[in-house]
Amino acid sequence: RWVQSFQRMHLDASPSPPAALRPGGAYLITGGLGGIGLALAGYLGRTVQAKLALLSRTALPERHQWQAWLDAHLPDEKISTQIHAIQKVESEGGQVMVVSADVANFAEVSKAIEVVEREFGTLHGVIHAAGIPGDVSIRLRSGSAADAMLSPKAKGALVLRQAIADRKLDFLIFCSSLSSLLGGTQADYAGANAFLDAMAHRLWQCGVRAISINWDAWKEVGMAVQAHSSNDGLLSRALTPDEGVQIFARVLEVQSPQVAVATTDFEVALRHRPRVAADAHRSELTASSGPVAELPSVAEPTRAADEVEQVLAQIWKELLGVKQVMPYDNFFDLGGHSLLGTRLLEKLRARFQVELPLRSLLEVPTIAGMAERIRSLSWAMGRSRDPVAATSPSTDVS
Repeated sequence: RWVQSFQRMHLDASPSPPAALRPGGAYLITGGLGGIGLALAGYLGRTVQAKLALLSRTALPERHQWQAWLDAHLPDEKISTQIHAIQKVESEGGQVMVVSADVANFAEVSKAIEVVEREFGTLHGVIHAAGIPGDVSIRLRSGSAADAMLSPKAKGALVLRQAIADRKLDFLIFCSSLSSLLGGTQADYAGANAFLDAMAHRLWQCGVRAISINWDAWKEVGMAVQAHSSNDGLLSRALTPDEGVQIFARVLEVQSPQVAVATTDFEVALRHRPRVAADAHRSELTASSGPVAELPSVAEPTRAADEVEQVLAQIWKELLGVKQVMPYDNFFDLGGHSLLGTRLLEKLRARFQVELPLRSLLEVPTIAGMAERIRSLSWAMGRSRDPVAATSPSTDVS
């Protein structure tokens, strides 16, 4: 049988500009007003003075209203930051037009491309960066929410391909995610990105220079920004926008339909990825360190005050595949990442009946800190300050 494998690549610094980019070339970026989309637009603008069409479902105010908007709103509001980013691209030599369209709607995308080519001429490349972040386990997501997740990435890719089928592009870039390779509980998000990976391989076989980039986290977008933390492990390892665009430039020179970009040891992450078990309600994490630790029985009659930390330590051992953890060890320093973090919080929800958002792991990435957070939540809910004792023996701790 065919088994996917990965080979470590050394990407040399690309020439400036990369050969794949044309001076004054015209490029379409879906999700163009998002963090990654704007970062790549900035790179293309200052590097080759590109003509950039930023496609977004959400429209900006008309250009003549921008200054009035900026005068009336805070500079860190979303629309304000988008306007400032576009103005910066243009000040560095790029030309920008914002086109409002739903990337999953063929009629709207076709019309948008016609408008772009009427303004900029021949389209030379497309970057598909549209999508919404995956922040909820598939167990908690409705069918309509899953459809909304799949639509911009997967259906959007199909619509784009159909809309540009008769054009000879220099490149078609899909902004995928490591989640399609590492898995996790956000199956719709991982599945949408896996679709992009598969489509890139298929198009490559058909002679289209399509590349799917499985991005690790970026500092300026997604969960790292929502956490509002500058000290957590995930944020410290995330790509800066400058690093991201430099990697993008190097990937443009790669002769491969798929490139995974990881800021930590990718092979270790692969060994720790979740695998779905036969029982749909249970899963396990395989690790090279051997059998995982067994959780203590919740039926034991006596509990020490620090037993929450003991339970947490054993869950960490299971997920991270380590033999020993200390109360102030950092989850991310031990090899944890956002996908493992999601699985950890699911276990804590089942074990202690508390709801912890993903940002809580970024705010308190230690056993001691998380134990105190769990005790505080249990007390606030009117339960014992010892949430282990308050847990029902029937709780599923898989």
